[in-house]
Amino acid sequence: MLKKHWGAPPVIGATTPVTAPPVAAAPGVTAPVVPAPVATAPVVTPPVVSAPIVTPPVVSAPPSPTTPGVPAGSYAQPGIMSFAPGSGPAGTVVTLYGSGFTGLNLAWIGAAHNGTVKVVSDTQVQVTVPVGATTGAIGIFNPTRTAFTANAFTVTTGAAATAQQVVQSFSPASGPIGTVVTINGSGFTGSNLAWIGAARGAAVKVISDKQVQVTVPAGATTGAIGVFNPAHAVFTATVFSVTTAQQQGIQNFSPTSGPVGTVVTVNGTGFAGTNVAWAGAAHNAGVKVLSDKQLQVTIPTGATTGAIGIFNSKFAAFTASAFQVR
Repeated sequence: MLKKHWGAPPVIGATTPVTAPPVAAAPGVTAPVVPAPVATAPVVTPPVVSAPIVTPPVVSAPPSPTTPGVPAGSYAQPGIMSFAPGSGPAGTVVTLYGSGFTGLNLAWIGAAHNGTVKVVSDTQVQVTVPVGATTGAIGIFNPTRTAFTANAFTVTTGAAATAQQVVQSFSPASGPIGTVVTINGSGFTGSNLAWIGAARGAAVKVISDKQVQVTVPAGATTGAIGVFNPAHAVFTATVFSVTTAQQQGIQNFSPTSGPVGTVVTVNGTGFAGTNVAWAGAAHNAGVKVLSDKQLQVTIPTGATTGAIGIFNSKFAAFTASAFQVR
């Protein structure tokens, strides 16, 4: 940032009195009173210097957390490890991997500053290449921080290739809000939207062209699951049954200590639908539900020694003892 230092400008509107010279009066004649002229200081306006300032965009409406225990206004520094694909036309869905993605709500691709963002998890985000994008780094933003890819995304011409999806199976067949449903089939590359019953904004995580995961969102009702890409859609032949979230119960966890990045396995009950975890002072731990009786929590950057907390849309549970961050 360029800075220029100016001395203090004259005070605008200040006056400088001028002393009138003495007037000699004739004997017996009273000299007229002549007021001293008032001189107005000239107004000096310093020139305006426009310094080239590069700042991340100001997002006026930060997203409101939809899960319990995520404090408003608390945003981590995003870190980008990799992204794929490395090139494509407008409409391409680029998946970025890293950390601190919770709260991201804006993306840049080259000269385009209006890329759409879909946060899949704290470690994965999808950015859709907008019309007008040019070859360049991908930038991702939350209301207070930003991160850019080390390499450029190459924008090509033509239309993004998207296939007609096919659903062969999905599991589980029921669960509460927050449940991660795995769908098997084909043609899932480029899928970026899902429906579950009456809910139209389910998060989508493309594992491969043959597998996709859909997270049951708030407002979901029992019904078919629909998976969409920019050109096609497919629906499951049978319905997913939305159930009520249960109070979790934690029996034990291991290991009991470790550095950032440690995967902690938690055993207990009622884990279906768990989608948020805390590790001490860090409220952005990654969660992977293996079954209703077991889940895994990944210790994130910023974690401190303390209890591990797990959350679903209605309930929370904490470990009885602390996890020691080394």
